[in-house]
Amino acid sequence: MNISEKKKMFIIIAFITSVGALLRILCCFWGYPYQLHPDEPTIVVNAIDIISRHSYAPAVYNRPDHFEIKCCAVLFSIYSHIRYQVSAAVAFSAHKMDFYLIARGFTAFWGTLMIPLSYAVLSRIRKNAGIIASVFTAFLPVFVTHSAYATPDIPLTFAVMLIIFLSERFLNTDNFKYLIGICITTAAGITIKYTAAVCCLWIAILLFVKKFMTGQYR
Repeated sequence: MNISEKKKMFIIIAFITSVGALLRILCCFWGYPYQLHPDEPTIVVNAIDIISRHSYAPAVYNRPDHFEIKCCAVLFSIYSHIRYQVSAAVAFSAHKMDFYLIARGFTAFWGTLMIPLSYAVLSRIRKNAGIIASVFTAFLPVFVTHSAYATPDIPLTFAVMLIIFLSERFLNTDNFKYLIGICITTAAGITIKYTAAVCCLWIAILLFVKKFMTGQYR
């Protein structure tokens, strides 16, 4: 692909990503001014809880979500101090929807990043496949709607897609940094949802393939 083709492709993917981001942001207002998704309080309320306790350790272990809880706690604190000049724990009761929208926007951020990432993953197989993948990721209703909820599904999907991308690079190069990236992403994925632990088995398979199938890994 020459420079002009790369520039054209960049513009196309940037446009698709921008439209996809807009759809996700608009969907963040679903149910406004009520919090209608039953799973969202696990993240939002627990983020407020760790702020009120001046801790960075969530007190919930029946499901992970720790990645989202901790990140949202940081975002909540920054927003509350800028907007209301008080702690998020104090402002939450009077401005609940503000914090739900921030948490949903956090999910929408990862949902938006999935669009160019899907292109990066599938374009390795075939250029046109990358474009098709980015279009489906940007506009498929299941991706759009779930990107607007403060739930772990989209962040975990992004993590798995990133692992796929890094795995392809690791198998086709001899660069150890890709394996490190896979391990870090897997660890982060487990803090999002326990099912990401299956990626530990995937790492073992990658090392086996690299060593015994290609003979490249030393």
